[in-house]
Amino acid sequence: TAALGVNLVGANRVILVDGEWNPSHAEQAIGRTKPVFVYRLITSGTYEHKLFFNSVHKMGLSIRVVDQKNPERKFTKEDLNSKMLVTPEANMPTNLPAPESINYEDDVLVSVALAQRQSIIDIQKVSSFFIDDSQDLNEEDKRHAQELLIEEKAKLNLRIN
Repeated sequence: TAALGVNLVGANRVILVDGEWNPSHAEQAIGRTKPVFVYRLITSGTYEHKLFFNSVHKMGLSIRVVDQKNPERKFTKEDLNSKMLVTPEANMPTNLPAPESINYEDDVLVSVALAQRQSIIDIQKVSSFFIDDSQDLNEEDKRHAQELLIEEKAKLNLRIN
């Protein structure tokens, strides 16, 4: 992936085909005045799929702890744990839902998705995972988020040492 250090001043669309361990690296659009669309191509039922859900979890933690916001939960703890085991789904859909269900502000994405419906299982708008539910974190939620952050840091230290 492009990640840190790559300066794409003219890019409005970036396609990531390799999962990123640190999700914040792929979400940078500093100083841009036009919308920047970041697409992630993920092969369903693979380690990439697991990495994607892990990244969503990490971004949610960051928003809770650093930004002091309380994003709506899109996945339960059980959902995240089940995504950690990479097993192909027996009843995996074979293509994208009906065209009217593709409702994004990026016309290019809609046209490509409609043309390639037979090859696409799902399209998820990652930014919608982190919509603030307009409630401040209570003390218990803050403590829990802080504990999760400490656990993540400890895991990172174990990998580095």
